[in-house]
Formats: sequence, structure tokens, C-alpha cells
Amino acid sequence: MKNKNKNWILYSGIVAVLLGLVVLWSTKTEYYHSRLNMETNFITLLFFSIIIAPVFEELAFRGYFTRSKKIQIPSLILLLVYVLISFNFINLILFLAILTFILLNNGKENNLIFFFSILLFGTIHYQVSDFTSLSAFYTILFQLGLGAILLWVVINFNLKRAVLLHALFNLVMLSFTYFSIMYKTDFSEKRIENDTIHVVWKKEFNLYPKNESLILTDNSFKAQNYTPLSLYKALQNNKSSNKIKNLFIKEPLMNYSIDFSLKDSLNVDNDELAKKYLQFCIDNGILKDVTDK
Repeated sequence: MKNKNKNWILYSGIVAVLLGLVVLWSTKTEYYHSRLNMETNFITLLFFSIIIAPVFEELAFRGYFTRSKKIQIPSLILLLVYVLISFNFINLILFLAILTFILLNNGKENNLIFFFSILLFGTIHYQVSDFTSLSAFYTILFQLGLGAILLWVVINFNLKRAVLLHALFNLVMLSFTYFSIMYKTDFSEKRIENDTIHVVWKKEFNLYPKNESLILTDNSFKAQNYTPLSLYKALQNNKSSNKIKNLFIKEPLMNYSIDFSLKDSLNVDNDELAKKYLQFCIDNGILKDVTDK
């Protein structure tokens, strides 16, 4: 192997992945982060993960390091688009740091540019709140490790190989996710009845797009092919709610068919149905409210 350099980037990527594994194995609490709130189907996710994301992310995050003028400028423009779409102060600061070092060094290589690029690839996939939980931090370490390894591939080989490696990594991770979900999940119909509610529900793996159906009354609803969060939003008539940002899906890539009714139909206000549905989801391990102690 000739002309290989910047091996510290490769080693740091491997160390980040190993640290992620240590955090994963040593953390006994449940983990929650924004990327679990996937309200899409598996086929769409697979398409974007192995075709769209590898091409555009490699061009945006590592295209500049190909040293090709024809790629560098589109790379920085696309990177700015990513920063604006997923806007938060961390991403903006890292992007400005990368741009500053590029301008100050007249395009010459600087290890800090590599460092900030790796950090930006890790942070841009998550929300700021994800960095406050150690139990969720292992996924961020994996992201940082992947970003470093892919950067090393671009520097020592080319952008095409990084795209292929990125696509392969995503395919392996999604395949693992699919078989893990199919093995662990109970897809049988369930019922629950207490003093306040009567519920019949069944979960289904969200494999491909299906039409949502919702029949809603003051004290009941029948829903099909809804994700837990999208159903909660629909019950609120799509009103904005600070509550939603604190809710995390505990079983991603699941659709629910559910027949839900309140037993007391006389004392129901406008939000009661949504509140009872949310409490049902929390009690039955469907959603997690991270504000709960």
C-alpha cells in the first residue's frame, strides 16, 4: 500500500467506535435519541440510506478533501445546505470553523480542519439534547468513528470508495436492525381494559408505505397504519406541542392499528383523548417521555 497518510484519522475513528462499544456495554439504562423517532417505512429508509445519503453526505462532508477544485466548491455549498437544514448553534460554529481554517490556510491541509469535519459529521445527525445523555452517546461515538474512517478513505483512496463503504455500512446496520426487530417483537393482538379506557391494538413492521386511516369521535378513535408519534399529533389536530419534542419512540419502524375508547364519555374535554392515549403509550412501552422522573 503506497502513499497512505493521515493514519491518525483512521486510528481515532477506530478508537471512537471502540469507546462507543464500551459505553453501550457499560450503560444499563434505556437510551433515547432523536434518530429513534423514525416516522418512515423501512423501504424508504433503505433507499435513502444506501443510495441517497452515501452520495450526498460524502460529497458534502468529505468532497473538499479530494483536492479537486471541481468538487471542493460544490462540497462546501452542499455542506452549508446540510447545516442550514439541521440548524443549531453547534453545527453552525463547526461549519464556520472549517471555513475559517480553509481561508486562513489558503486551501492547505490542516489537522484542525479534519478534526472539525469529523465533529460536524457526528453532530449534524443529532439534536443538541442527544448530547446530554450518556446512554445515547454511544451512537454519537459510532457516528464520529464512521466519519473519521470515511475521511481517511477519501484522503488515501477516493470519494467513490468512501461512498461505497458508507453504503455498505448503512446496509449492514439496517439489516441488523431489521432482523433484530423481527426476532424481538411480539406482533400478536393485545387488549387492555381498566376503569378509564378500553384498547385493542396490534403492531406491524413498517415495511412499505401504507395509507393512514383515522376515525375519530369525542371519546374514541380507530386508527390504522399510524406511527405512535404521528397518531398523537393527529389526535391533537396537528397543533404544535412542546410535549412532542420530549417524546421518543421506543420501538422504531413500527405502525399501529388501534381501537381506543374512553369509558367516561360525559366528562371529556378536547385534549382528554390525546392525554389518555399518550399515557397508554407510556405505560405500555410504546413512547417514552424523557421529562418523566
